[in-house]
Amino acid sequence: MPATAPPFAPQAPRYRHGGERTAERILDAAEALFAERGYTATTLRDVATRVGVRPPSLYNHFASKDAIWQAVMDWVAEHLSIPGVVVAEVD
Repeated sequence: MPATAPPFAPQAPRYRHGGERTAERILDAAEALFAERGYTATTLRDVATRVGVRPPSLYNHFASKDAIWQAVMDWVAEHLSIPGVVVAEVD
């Protein structure tokens, strides 16, 4: 007999681990820099400097600049749903 789901979904913890906070800070910085300078003109060094970490530390959270871009675009698509707007993926 299959187990039944609890009558309520468990709530997310009220705190975030340091790595999750850092990833969020990376995305916030990247979003701002992409908006200010554009994707091509923004470097990983720029993102790291804005976050206050060394550039290699970004790779603890994201595989590449493209991965950061995609995460930013995914967040935008999820949170700023605008009818008729399609967010393209980076190949």
